Amino acid sequence: MNPLRATVVIPTRNRRALLMRTLDSLEQQEAPADEYDVLVVLDGTEDDSEAWLQRRRPEHALRWVSQRQGGLADARNTGARHAAHDVLLFYDDDMLADRALVLAHLSAHRTHADVLVQGYYPMAPAYLKGGAAIAYDRSHRGAIAAMEASPGGGATIWGGNISIRKSTFNRIGGFDPKNFREYGGEDADFGLKAIAAGVPVVLAKEALALHMRRVTYASHRRQGFAEGVSLANLERVHGTRVEAINGGGVGGAFDRVAGALWSLPRIADGVGHLLSGGMWLVDRGMPAPVQLRMARVVHRFYKVGGLLHR
Repeated sequence: MNPLRATVVIPTRNRRALLMRTLDSLEQQEAPADEYDVLVVLDGTEDDSEAWLQRRRPEHALRWVSQRQGGLADARNTGARHAAHDVLLFYDDDMLADRALVLAHLSAHRTHADVLVQGYYPMAPAYLKGGAAIAYDRSHRGAIAAMEASPGGGATIWGGNISIRKSTFNRIGGFDPKNFREYGGEDADFGLKAIAAGVPVVLAKEALALHMRRVTYASHRRQGFAEGVSLANLERVHGTRVEAINGGGVGGAFDRVAGALWSLPRIADGVGHLLSGGMWLVDRGMPAPVQLRMARVVHRFYKVGGLLHR
């Protein structure tokens, strides 16, 4: 019987500097080089990533495919179609892999025949600056803690470090690029489909990576809004009330005020920019708990806008 092997699928677009650091860390794995390969999906990339990939000579196999920009879900599906091995390890292009990462994923699949394995990727310390970064890190850690408390379930999948057998991926139907093209939602949708298909979620915290995510004030606003849109799409696609998924739903005084403002989107966005200005000030003079609270206010304001967007 052939040993179980993994293809690490990394979608990327115009982030060569981060991608190269990610690939550097994947060359230092404890797993033997013949037990995994790396497949980079260049999703509408216009920088010099391909030229740099051509110069690399790692011990493990390294391949890449190019496509017109289709978004994260579409790029992951492309990677799955071109994968050479039995296990698909979906991985983001801005993470530093622990030496045990690939081996931990493979070990989980050797122990469990048909599972979705969730790895762990808190923020890299150098990137954990400001309320927005702290909020993002707390959100991931909270999702992982919920998985620890409820083994085998949990719809809040974080797709930047997950693995699944190719046969299971195909049975589930892959990611949904039609309904989840923007930030967020595609991984929660995939997790819901996996659970509905009887595929348990297994947490492997030893499949560790450090996330080199640079969260700006602009990206914090955009991601909050996109997350709201994605949650509304999840409700539509799965017939599941958004209150049941990752803090969805609109209620309470703050949400009512935010919802009223979002009936006039330009005015609401202006208010959001003012709130971001307040976050900027808090980040420069207040302790981390206050930074976190302010970042959550801004995120919630834009998330309500996304939830109400039509």
